[in-house]
Amino acid sequence: MVLLAAKASDDGSGIWASKQTMADELCCSKQAVIDTVKAFVAEGLLREDGQRKSPNGYTNCYAINVEQLVKVGLVNCHAKKIDRSLSNTSQSAGPVNEVDVTSQSAGPKPSRTHVDKPKGLPTARARKISKEVGWSCIPKSWSPPAIEALPQQARACAEKWTAASYAAHGEAFHSFWRSSGKKLADWDTRWAERVITMHSQIMRDQKYGTAPMDTAPKTITKPMTAAELHRAIDFNRTTGNARRADELAAELARLTGPPNEVHAF
Repeated sequence: MVLLAAKASDDGSGIWASKQTMADELCCSKQAVIDTVKAFVAEGLLREDGQRKSPNGYTNCYAINVEQLVKVGLVNCHAKKIDRSLSNTSQSAGPVNEVDVTSQSAGPKPSRTHVDKPKGLPTARARKISKEVGWSCIPKSWSPPAIEALPQQARACAEKWTAASYAAHGEAFHSFWRSSGKKLADWDTRWAERVITMHSQIMRDQKYGTAPMDTAPKTITKPMTAAELHRAIDFNRTTGNARRADELAAELARLTGPPNEVHAF
């Protein structure tokens, strides 16, 4: 009935949606809609109001009998809500008693008078700690420290990177934190953590030739096998690096011979 009312005019007429449309909107079967509409018509809540042409023939039009619908009792839970609202509004229309605010005890102020401090602003204690610890934004002149100066684990990772990869990711690290405005006490330590986090990705990129390359990676001491070359070629073609894919294809041709001698792996 709510769906029918939504499709009706203000006087309850003009309902001409198809049974299948209503079934789709209600997530039920078309037969359920047909049975319900027949029941509404039999109870006098709905009446047939002519027909309207449609691409598949015609659609029955209906109108809600508003007067009959008003006579239907409400569901219990809604009836109780109305009863409670009526009882709450049935107070006498006398003047509102004034409250003597001067005679109240010196308790806490009402919450409505409390003004929360805007979030994101540093407190005095936070500013004091920041000053004592030496927190600051990443300097404009910051650059990645020498690999030899990194902690042991970070150094072991960075030594396997190419110089171009180390410099490129260091520049990206600096640009990101420069724009964020975040303050830290030790940016070199944060960079060392970043090196460890990025290591597996850098090794994968260097293996498939998608990382900045200035020299051959130190960890690759033997040429790739034919199967590895096939995977590398597919990877580079998928990522749009056609130039590197052609270089790897040429290397594969030198390894396996002419194309007619290439076997499936």
